[in-house]
Amino acid sequence: YKWKTDKLGFKNLKVKKDYSFIALGDSYVEGMCSNIDETFPHYLNKKNIDTYNLGVQGWSDKQALSALNIIENENINYEGIIFGYLADRFNREKNFLNKKEAAGGIGKIIEIELSS
Repeated sequence: YKWKTDKLGFKNLKVKKDYSFIALGDSYVEGMCSNIDETFPHYLNKKNIDTYNLGVQGWSDKQALSALNIIENENINYEGIIFGYLADRFNREKNFLNKKEAAGGIGKIIEIELSS
């Protein structure tokens, strides 16, 4: 498949100012390893339900909130949010909770978010 993004870096063909919904979530929402026309936000668009795909690879809700901030800074309007993710996505994080110090970004996230 070919990886394509819109001008904001998300997996859409274009950016408009008004949507019925935005789709937030992980790589399932983004459509990892899929063409744009194989994502569920694209299928909703084909059914005349204007949906902007804000899915991002990873496992962090913080990533989804950052994506939401990007479109709000761009003054993009939406009526509702669809939040999607794969089940059992938090199983990975529990593996790091009892470690002395986790490496990289995950270590910082655990230090700030999960240990407090």
